[in-house]
Amino acid sequence: MIFTNKRGIAIVESVVFLSILWTIGFISLQWYSWEAKNAKRISDLSNIKAAISIKIAQGYFLDSFITETEINRLSNLSLGWKKATNNTYRAWIPNYQSLDINRSDFIDPNWNDYPLASTPTWGWRFLIAASLEENYGKVSLLKWNYQARRSIDLNIESIDGNFLTLEEKYKDLLSTGDRVTIEWKTYNVLKDSFHSMRITLDWEVSANAKYITLSETEGESLISDFRDNSISVLNNSSTAFPY
Repeated sequence: MIFTNKRGIAIVESVVFLSILWTIGFISLQWYSWEAKNAKRISDLSNIKAAISIKIAQGYFLDSFITETEINRLSNLSLGWKKATNNTYRAWIPNYQSLDINRSDFIDPNWNDYPLASTPTWGWRFLIAASLEENYGKVSLLKWNYQARRSIDLNIESIDGNFLTLEEKYKDLLSTGDRVTIEWKTYNVLKDSFHSMRITLDWEVSANAKYITLSETEGESLISDFRDNSISVLNNSSTAFPY
């Protein structure tokens, strides 16, 4: 119906005005919804990471407070400089009971569990992930205890065949599974002591060796694509996601 009198015009204008207000309100509510969801994700990941860190500090292994699932497993995954295997990488979801938290309190607003990736290599490093919503897609959000190690010379204190002891200031810098270089020869660390000062290698070492070096500087991300290590999973990425 088309109104031709003044009163009719006023009604049409009122309807249009209310329609505009409703549209603006809907858009604002949608934006608020995104922001609220993202705020919860950021808070959840921080709290789950804190819960995991506390358990690690108490001497628990990751295996005891995460639940394994094949849903999150990746292929062609690289950890540092070498392809990940079933022994060096796991993709899981949190074991909420073991972490002493309630699943209903720490679950993505879209009702999915947050993926949790871990590796026993390099002292049990892990990341917990989510995706933040944005106008035209999403970006990755990661919380982790990963810090890349540089390839630098570490002083050797003593050598006994394939057993090495490092100076105390280098404790915790090497770990089981590392690949190291001594006098241009590459070795694998088979075992490390509690503080990684004493390590066992797969071959004997010259008694005159002075330094041991991590074979390659680690990448800026805990995980990357083995086929192209430049494709790393980092925070705020809109192209590379952990899952």
